[in-house]
Amino acid sequence: MSENRIDLLQLEALRKASRELRRLPTESKNQLLRELKTQLQKQKADLLKANALDVEAFKKNPQFSQVLLDRLVLTDSRIGGMIAS
Repeated sequence: MSENRIDLLQLEALRKASRELRRLPTESKNQLLRELKTQLQKQKADLLKANALDVEAFKKNPQFSQVLLDRLVLTDSRIGGMIAS
C-alpha cells in the first residue's frame, strides 16, 4: 500500500514540474535540454550499467514480458538517439 502511495506522490510531483516547465520561456527550456544532453553524454556509461541491473531484475519478475523488456533496455544507439533529439 505504501508503495502505491509513493508512486502517487511522485506522479503528482511530476505533474507539478510539468506545469512549471510549460511556463518557462523558450530559451530557458532550450538551456535545460542542452544540459540534459550534456548529462546524458557524461553519464552514458553509468546509465548503461544501471540499466543492465534493472534488466536483470526485471527478468526475474513474474510479470516479465519480452515487449516490456524491449522498452526497458538502453543501448548506445538509444542513448545516442536521446542525445540527438
